Amino acid sequence: MAVAPLVEALSARGIPFLFATGYDRAALPAAWGEAPVFEKPLNLGRLVEAVGALPPCADGLGPAMRAPVA
Repeated sequence: MAVAPLVEALSARGIPFLFATGYDRAALPAAWGEAPVFEKPLNLGRLVEAVGALPPCADGLGPAMRAPVA
């Protein structure tokens, strides 16, 4: 999978992530099973909510800034 190096780097650094993909969860390796998956076509509102609900980074930087989407 082309995203494997990125996912492994994020995981190693304790940075939360989610998948936005044309595939379903079954196509992802089991090791990534805890990450939220959004299948295309995306519902932008649900995606924004999910990004805002991601836990803070393991390094204590805190959650991402939340701003309304116009």
